[in-house]
Amino acid sequence: MREIGTLIVECANLVVRALPLLQSIGHNVSMLTQITEELTKLEGRVDDLHDIGLKELFLKHRDANTMDFIVGAEIYDHLEKVADRFDDVANEINSIVIEQV
Repeated sequence: MREIGTLIVECANLVVRALPLLQSIGHNVSMLTQITEELTKLEGRVDDLHDIGLKELFLKHRDANTMDFIVGAEIYDHLEKVADRFDDVANEINSIVIEQV
């Protein structure tokens, strides 16, 4: 979960870098493209960590308290949804770049 949190913070930092570049899209196409590709890559890594985390969580709690698994799974799902929204932001930035170039 911590690694996913770190990746989410990295995604947020990339978006912070990308937004000012949208003021002059023509000059910043390559940088915006690099940022959106990195966002997509990070979101893919979060998906992988989500799957690994759920598996480990299940193995850890299958003979223990079921509620611990449910709570952990919900946290993983929420973190994964946050990363998905950053992927949505990357897609929107790509759409804007395509429309303006």
